[in-house]
Amino acid sequence: MIHSMRILVIVAVYPSLEKPYNMAFVHSRVLYYQQKSWQVQVLSFSAEQPYTFDGVTVNSEASLDVSTAYDLVIAHAPNLRHHVRWLITHARSWKKMLWILHGHEVIIHEYYHPAPYPWDKKNHRLKRFFKYLYDHIKVRILRFLISRWVLKKRLYLIFVSQVLRQAFLDCVHIPVTLLDQHSSIIHNNMYPDFHMQQHHPKDIWADFVTIRPLDDARCCIDLIVELANRFPHLRFDVYGQGDFFKYNKKPDNLRCYAYFLKQSDIPALLSHYRAALMPTKVDTQGVMSCEMATFGMPLLTSDLPVCKEMLSTFQRVRFFSLTSLTIDLDVFLSEVELTPVGDLSHFHDQHTILREIEVIQTFATK
Repeated sequence: MIHSMRILVIVAVYPSLEKPYNMAFVHSRVLYYQQKSWQVQVLSFSAEQPYTFDGVTVNSEASLDVSTAYDLVIAHAPNLRHHVRWLITHARSWKKMLWILHGHEVIIHEYYHPAPYPWDKKNHRLKRFFKYLYDHIKVRILRFLISRWVLKKRLYLIFVSQVLRQAFLDCVHIPVTLLDQHSSIIHNNMYPDFHMQQHHPKDIWADFVTIRPLDDARCCIDLIVELANRFPHLRFDVYGQGDFFKYNKKPDNLRCYAYFLKQSDIPALLSHYRAALMPTKVDTQGVMSCEMATFGMPLLTSDLPVCKEMLSTFQRVRFFSLTSLTIDLDVFLSEVELTPVGDLSHFHDQHTILREIEVIQTFATK
């Protein structure tokens, strides 16, 4: 029976009180699954001890009971070291599996990701070389396993964007015909508060807000600094952790708050800003930007194909080139604040989580 279906969600990390934004888009899914009266367990490979977050019990690998078989295992961003190892080791503990692919786990990073910042010791040249070798081994193993499990009708794939699906085909080289009946493109769902509330700025703290990890070169903190220098009369607030400003001068009109935020607190925070500035050099969806757009907030982001795939239907979103940076922020603010909010339903449940639940119900009961 669907209502008594046993589901195991396996992830590398899961939100906690200390790090509430760790793969938070998985937590919002789990809350929906629980509403379906499904028996849901969560396994986080980073958890050393079991804990509870927002009513969800999160297991460590040691604490998880694998004596009863799960009807479905849902693996988010499955990697070889944890997810695939566990699935092979405990093959008798599950009947079918759904892989929700988010990006890094199925691509060759060197083909897509920008060079790291020069002070980032974690990404020095030798480590990048070994990462390149690992990625090529990874995609060969994934090609073999995915083909085998799909043909046995034990595996179904969900891609969060068309851009990611194409990158998967380019890197893993799975025959496209194998995907036709065994995969879907379904965007990550948004945290419910972004649907239920709408951006109405008040008590303005600054003109632009950015929520980003500081040291990830993909997240363009260097470009945000450049824009702050170009528009000294505007104010910029950045929320995120990292060492960027230990090595780079922070403009006087930019404030940095070195912490992340719980999803439920973000809508109230966004209401203190006129617009969001969320450029990216590479992405497969950009959940935070999608949530801001769904909130009806004016948003400025990169003109990448994936950004346009996700956000082109939102009237208050504008795109700019990362190479020229010719965007005039004053013109952007004056225009976008007069633009009607328009249709904000692109990421509503009927287009995201409800489609995912339909896939789960159909695949798990075949």
